[in-house]
Amino acid sequence: MLQKGLESKLNLFNRAGVTIILLMIRAMISSKLKRQCFSFYFYLFLFSDNCVMYRLPKLIAFPHRRPDEYYKDLQERPGWKDLDGEVVMDVGCGSGRYSTINILKYYPKIEKLIAIDNYTPSIYFASTRNTESKIEYRLADIEDRSTLEKWEGKISKIFSTNCFTHVDPEKAFRNVHYLLKPGGEAIITFVSKSQYYDIFLDVILRKEFKEYSAPIATYPRALRQKLDASDYETFLKKSGLTKIVCEDERQLFFHENIECCFMAIRHCNLASDVPRIRRDEFDQDFSQEFLRRIEPDPDDGRFYVKFTVVKIIAKKEN
Repeated sequence: MLQKGLESKLNLFNRAGVTIILLMIRAMISSKLKRQCFSFYFYLFLFSDNCVMYRLPKLIAFPHRRPDEYYKDLQERPGWKDLDGEVVMDVGCGSGRYSTINILKYYPKIEKLIAIDNYTPSIYFASTRNTESKIEYRLADIEDRSTLEKWEGKISKIFSTNCFTHVDPEKAFRNVHYLLKPGGEAIITFVSKSQYYDIFLDVILRKEFKEYSAPIATYPRALRQKLDASDYETFLKKSGLTKIVCEDERQLFFHENIECCFMAIRHCNLASDVPRIRRDEFDQDFSQEFLRRIEPDPDDGRFYVKFTVVKIIAKKEN
């Protein structure tokens, strides 16, 4: 009996391993999925133990604030105190960790949380690993209105963290407007600029590496466009949403030492098209450029890297 049980578990692990490998191959082939894989590795590296932000390792949802501070401020806003009986949405839910740990933790009285993502493996993972009775995980794309029709005009509050780094803001804001009830509001935060990405771009576009720069077109849109809060405010107006807050917040995250920094950069896999035979050369150039722009702090020896977070609160008028 014990032997059969062990065999069953091994078979399950084997099937899971094969599934993961197939998904990875598919992600490498499809540019859209490749963009999603970049996103996964980017945030994995950004919030890994090798890159500690405000001493909060594994903190995925809040690149700029501690969750308790973030929600305390949010709950002080009119209409955001407890969301009792409301139907809310998490746009770009990913693995579901943000939805389950944060939204439900601070808003346990909501009637339902609809968590959407356009990446099938994320929805599968979330629906099997981060289940809650009040959460409904659904495959949908904030850029594609046809996938959102069933919820149009039914959502009172929308949360979105780091999803808008990847999307067409004009399409996405327009669909947020469609989804919200009259008087409904959305809070959207995402990374719009990254010193890491700027350094990478400078190196990959040099003449000796430019032939390997094609994947740039699949990288997060916001990092490529380098828009400011004023640009996003224009998109809000075009969509019909009323701006309550739209601001850039410049922040720092840090690595404890240079070894941790370069290990995290490797995990990020930005230079995926640089062949192995030239990878050491690329890494050396990247390291030199990194050290030229970012020096260790004289007090604690850490390497502080700059990035910008856009914070938006918008309302659909009655």
